[in-house]
Amino acid sequence: MKTMAELIKKEAEDLENKTGKMCYFSKPYSCAKEECLMFFEKYGLPKPEQMTIERTETQTTIIIKPAKGSGKRKLYTIKIWVA
Repeated sequence: MKTMAELIKKEAEDLENKTGKMCYFSKPYSCAKEECLMFFEKYGLPKPEQMTIERTETQTTIIIKPAKGSGKRKLYTIKIWVA
């Protein structure tokens, strides 16, 4: 995987296969798969130590730490969930 879109697509497919339901996404706004993947297709994948993936039965959360030296920035959180 080289882009965030590929990672998000893989995680969404895993969650859909596990639950049998359609996924929704929190970024860039509460949206469906196509909008989310189009938004993130230009973003590269962060280093593994800057990213955490938490999985539950109905939700996957991708948490990205801010770049070094940007102390005031918050964690960037992408939630993928099923309804």
